[in-house]
Amino acid sequence: MTSVQTTSAQAGRVGNLVRIATLNCRPVADLSALVGRAEEVIRQHRPDLFVLPESCRGQDAGTSEEVDGPTVSAMRRLAREFQTYVVCPIDRLSDGVRWNFAVLIDRTGDVAGIYDKMFPYWPELDLTPPVRVGTRAPVWETDFGRVGIAICFDVNFPRVWQELARGGADLVVWTSAYAGGWIVGAYARIHHFYIVTCTQTGRPAPTT
Repeated sequence: MTSVQTTSAQAGRVGNLVRIATLNCRPVADLSALVGRAEEVIRQHRPDLFVLPESCRGQDAGTSEEVDGPTVSAMRRLAREFQTYVVCPIDRLSDGVRWNFAVLIDRTGDVAGIYDKMFPYWPELDLTPPVRVGTRAPVWETDFGRVGIAICFDVNFPRVWQELARGGADLVVWTSAYAGGWIVGAYARIHHFYIVTCTQTGRPAPTT
């Protein structure tokens, strides 16, 4: 199932309207199909920020790649062509080590930042190779505010959200394999930032 969510959020200073589109879908191993659907959504909605779900190409060994691999390269092209920010989460394989990560791409197609999932779901530790644990939750400046990223099982650990708040996040992108429910909105209220969700289920979690 594939669904599209378009949201307007006032990130950063009051009155700064941001247009966001998310593609909520099951993992798509076929890169050309994923890129085609992403381009369709971006072309239709012309967002400031476009978001894909966690491990958007799955977690099979054949879909893990380096940061400069085909998936991120394709999303960098779309970001540059349509002058939009993109959050692209895939499994990164680097020197034999696997990371469940998301890359933030800016409007020029450059990589603006990388977040490695801090709290993998335990079956991810049984993959070959297993997912390595990330150590920090950075926040990056964009032209509409400060943006951070969290991934899936991170939703259960306040430490991640506290670190994003300390970094001054205006907007947090939460990509996931499932809808997080009420706790996602709770973090937004506690820390006074917006949260945009993008899930594999095609059913976005409620946000504030």
